[in-house]
Order: sequence, then structure tokens, then C-alpha cells
Amino acid sequence: MEDVIPKVLREILPLVLKGNETQAENGSPSFPLLGPTDIEAQVRALQDDGRTNNTSTCQQNDEKKLLAALLSLTVAIFDKLISQHPNLFELVDKISPGDSATSFANKLNGMVRENSEPMAGCLSIVKNASKMAISMLNHNDSYLKEHFLMIFIQSLADACKSMSCLESSMILYSANGGAVKPHKTLASLLKEAQELAGSKEQQEL
Repeated sequence: MEDVIPKVLREILPLVLKGNETQAENGSPSFPLLGPTDIEAQVRALQDDGRTNNTSTCQQNDEKKLLAALLSLTVAIFDKLISQHPNLFELVDKISPGDSATSFANKLNGMVRENSEPMAGCLSIVKNASKMAISMLNHNDSYLKEHFLMIFIQSLADACKSMSCLESSMILYSANGGAVKPHKTLASLLKEAQELAGSKEQQEL
């Protein structure tokens, strides 16, 4: 199992990092002066482009849901694996060859920052990436710098701000459907990270 999980994570993490790429240019297109025929053609082109964009958005949502599901399958095992592995550097090297603990943690922080859209798939990705980062920060062999912790807390705080309404709605919807299983919210993960930062400050005094 210990050999399989790092291989699974090596396949998942690059996909997640690339899963939220956006177009370089945004905003409404501007057009030069056109004749009536050109305008009709442009309207048809915009309609076609709208359908294409809708299809692209649906595909992106499906990809994020798939990646979120894969992360959900691995995060619990990752947490157990990291708690049993005394050397964080060796574990990270198995999961992400060539990365240090700091650079790998930065990738997890990147997942949080780049997936902070109010979408169910993004919410799951952010929560699971945050859990993995917090597991690393809690590791006895962790030498992640305080600077990373501050950046991570800010990324998580921004995610909470943009996703709080979505998460609350999802919790209420689940409650209406029956018993709700206990789970960590983004706010609770943020609080855990903040408390961890506070404990590290106390240790350094």
C-alpha cells in the first residue's frame, strides 16, 4: 500500500495543478465597424462561441469533480501514511520526485489558491489539499518555514470568503436530505491552520 499511494498521488497532483488553467485574455470582445452582413455573421459567431463556452465550462466542471474524487480517495490514506513515516523528505520524494517538502507544500497551496471558485468540485479540491498541507505542517519532522504557513493561511482565508455561501448551501441541502456526517468545513480548516501558526510562535518564544 505504501508503494501504491505515492504512485497514485504522482498521477493526480500534476493533473490537479493543471486543471484550473484559464485563458490569458478575458472580457467582452470588441469589434470594428461592420456592415449589416458582417454584423449578422458576427452574431452567429457569438452564438456559436457561447455554445462552445458552455460546453467547455461543463467539461471543466466534470474534470474538477473527477480530480476532487481522486483526491478524496487519497487524502485519508495520505494522512495515515504521513503519520507513520518518520522522514518527511523521503515521503515527499516518493510522492513528488524532485520536490522538497517546501516546494510540495507550495504546490498544495497553489491548489487552494487556483481552485477557489464557488464550485462543488473546487470546494472538495481546496479542502483536501488543505488537509494534506496541514498534515505536513503537523508532522514531527516538518521544517516548513513560518513564511509558508502565513501564505497558506491567507490562501485558505481567501477561499473561505469566496466559497462560504456555497458550502453553507451544500450543508443545508445535505441536512434536508437526512443526517449529516460530521466533516471539517473550510472555516474549521482555517482555524486549525491559524492555531497551528499560534502554537509555532509559542514554541519559538
